[in-house]
Amino acid sequence: LVPLSQHNLKVTIFEMHQSITGQLIKAGRFFHPTDGVSVYIRDSNKEGEMRGIFITDNREPNINLTYSAKEAVLHETKNGLFLVMQNGLLQIASNKKVELTTIEFERFGLNMDNFFPVETRNYLTPKELYPLEILSKFNELSDINYKNKSDYIAEAHLKIATPITPIALTLLALTIFLISGYKRQGFSIPIYFAILIGLVMQAATLSFRSVVVENTSLFWAVYAPSTIVIAVCLMLLKFSQPLKQKEATN
Repeated sequence: LVPLSQHNLKVTIFEMHQSITGQLIKAGRFFHPTDGVSVYIRDSNKEGEMRGIFITDNREPNINLTYSAKEAVLHETKNGLFLVMQNGLLQIASNKKVELTTIEFERFGLNMDNFFPVETRNYLTPKELYPLEILSKFNELSDINYKNKSDYIAEAHLKIATPITPIALTLLALTIFLISGYKRQGFSIPIYFAILIGLVMQAATLSFRSVVVENTSLFWAVYAPSTIVIAVCLMLLKFSQPLKQKEATN
């Protein structure tokens, strides 16, 4: 579930950054979506309706454009986001010649996509991909950073090793209880000892991820802490049973 949730979260954040409507509708302040463009809206609401719009476009070296309108509304279409202004004025100023052209309009549509820089989505992070997918067909994946292959591999092995740790912790607790036996006095020491072992195991599993990033051939190190705990617990359970039976007969 982690790759799926991480991917959906990143896509949602990316779409929010790309949402021009949310960035534009900021009443009472100037907004600069890119160099040379300034937008001011006196009043607006959640429906995208605006009042008192002022837009300046100085990106062209020879011409300055200024849009102003009493009312406007944002419309999102297949062709992009359009700002439909009503009862407004377009002023075209020439830098080479001291000229100013003024055009009044009752209704004017402006493609806002031309005012905003196009952003591209970043590479998929290791947390967004399924571990078996990374290990089996890494070279076939798209939208990933192939330069950081070791980081993807380390994350994949960590994801596979993570479900083993609850098994090791459960088996550790069971072993401590069965071997030590229930005693009213001094029973807290085995519990603290088990907690310490569990913390060390978890910390070692997470820290070995950086080791795998440096050298992918050491991927087994991620599995080592939990595997060792499981193996030791099974051995203790196996050898403790004959001893208990021998003590019971005596």
